[in-house]
Amino acid sequence: MMKVASVTLLLSAALLGGCSESSEETVRSTKGKTVERVEYLGEVEEAYWVNDETKDVTTGDEQAGLWQQGVARLTPAEFQLFRNSGDWNQVSTAPIIPAALKDKLHFGDTWSLGETDHGTFYLESDTHSVVFIVYD
Repeated sequence: MMKVASVTLLLSAALLGGCSESSEETVRSTKGKTVERVEYLGEVEEAYWVNDETKDVTTGDEQAGLWQQGVARLTPAEFQLFRNSGDWNQVSTAPIIPAALKDKLHFGDTWSLGETDHGTFYLESDTHSVVFIVYD
């Protein structure tokens, strides 16, 4: 239970942090391959992501691990496999995307939200896209 609360608070902090421009963020990308640390998404048509170290939000100064946040467009078959692998709740608003990734992919308006053992994911059905944040 404590881990879920910490992850939720950390996710909120990371998503809010994504609203500001950071010159230190290195955007990584790939096409036609898997994305490091999110190989279970399968082969992507196109993906962009940023990695960062996080602080323990309960103390403010202890190392908590790494997170990776990104956007990916999957092949229709891979999107369907990932969609079938979890429970998703339809949501009416799009996720907050980090400034460094904001214009990398374009999305439709049909969003679903879900969590797995790996992290938090938003699925966009019209474009077979995923917005993700995963933790070590």
